[in-house]
Amino acid sequence: MDRLAPFLSKNVIEEIHTRSLELLEKVGVIFPSLKARKILQKGGAITKEKSELVRFPPQLIDHYLKLSPSEFVVKARSPDKSIMIGRSSPVLAPGYGAAFIFELNQGRRRGKIKDLINFIKLTHLSDELDCSGGVIVEPQDIPATTRHLDILKALIIYSDKPFMGAVAGKEAALDTLEMASFIWGGESELKRNPGVLALINTQSPLLYDPKTLEALLEYTSFGQPVIIAPLISAGVSGPVTLLGTIIQHNAEVLSGVVLAQMIREGSPVIYGAASTCADMRTGGTAIGAPESSILTSVFSQMASFYNLPSRGGGALTDSKIPDAQSGYEKMMSLMNTFISGIDFVLHSAGILDSYLTMSYEQFIMDIEMIKIIKRFLSGVNISPEKFAVDVIKKVGPGGHFLDTEHTSKYFKEELFLPRLGNRETYQIWESQGCQDTFARANQLYKEILEGYQQPKIEANLQEKVEEFVEMRKKSYRLP
Repeated sequence: MDRLAPFLSKNVIEEIHTRSLELLEKVGVIFPSLKARKILQKGGAITKEKSELVRFPPQLIDHYLKLSPSEFVVKARSPDKSIMIGRSSPVLAPGYGAAFIFELNQGRRRGKIKDLINFIKLTHLSDELDCSGGVIVEPQDIPATTRHLDILKALIIYSDKPFMGAVAGKEAALDTLEMASFIWGGESELKRNPGVLALINTQSPLLYDPKTLEALLEYTSFGQPVIIAPLISAGVSGPVTLLGTIIQHNAEVLSGVVLAQMIREGSPVIYGAASTCADMRTGGTAIGAPESSILTSVFSQMASFYNLPSRGGGALTDSKIPDAQSGYEKMMSLMNTFISGIDFVLHSAGILDSYLTMSYEQFIMDIEMIKIIKRFLSGVNISPEKFAVDVIKKVGPGGHFLDTEHTSKYFKEELFLPRLGNRETYQIWESQGCQDTFARANQLYKEILEGYQQPKIEANLQEKVEEFVEMRKKSYRLP
């Protein structure tokens, strides 16, 4: 997606690239997988026996970067909901990886499978969200060993939008690929036309997590798109200077892109932008910080420099509840995400507390925020009938436009009408119970869920998915 304005000059971007190559050549990245290191060594990277460290000659990086596509399609169960990543409009997905739920009158509690299903349904019903996401919330009322199976089953059954796969190791990735192949009639078709996304976070500094690295190997072998997304906290897992963190982040991403292309040339990779800063008073990650938005903008530029699609931003906050802090942090981060030209936006709706919590009410607020930002960025519609000079002449001085045909014809396409926000008079608002936004959002999410209807799914597909899940649960030897 095109950005409105660059954050850094071309010369600085090129300097970041050069310094990143220096890191990769002189320092290297740890890959705790013998299989990955053999692939990298065969492709020209420098390895040493009994060492997990891999170094990359600069020319190797330049060669493999050119093989990764600038855009690609991810198929959906319903063809009209397939998504193009890397062209014009951003693809939006809900929050990801939360452990807790925060809800009005209940406070914070651990996530359950019912919550996951509810958020999949809400995402399915939202015209603003294009992807069902993945682990929207960890359902902690089911065993962790096989949790990914229940999550995948829910993603396939309760929505027909594209979804994200499990990344907790090789077996979880293979389970995802097997279940995804059911949708499109076999592995060969899935390999030809990607149908699932995988989020691969590094373990900064300059280290890949063993489990997610296993997942990367499997997804890329199948030609499925992976998001390489370091989550550096500047000052803790990266340099405190933003420029230093940018260089380290960039090096970590480039090493993953190279590995993906060595596994399968032309494999789709998204340049992930999840790094932010630490709050130096606590050491905690601060995703709602202005530095987070600055980094998102810069990483979008880096992705464009390499001709790669980008992932970043979202409606981010460190606030524990839907409040004023969540409002101003989320509006900043989400607006910046759009104007920076990010292509795939995770955490577009619902996330709180530095990724730890999902909120039903916050989900509804964030969806409205997305609509507001889209309307703002759409600007003024220029067409002959919109000049309205004839209408102004007809109404004349001292008249009004409320009952004109022109107003009734164009007001819906010209003016944003909030579903959540309140524009009534104080007296009417008071007579309706003085509800604040939190209370209205609680009421609205419940109304939306009541209107959910499961999208059509072939009976044999649902049966096949359910049978596979039960079979795999037995293979994990659970009682």
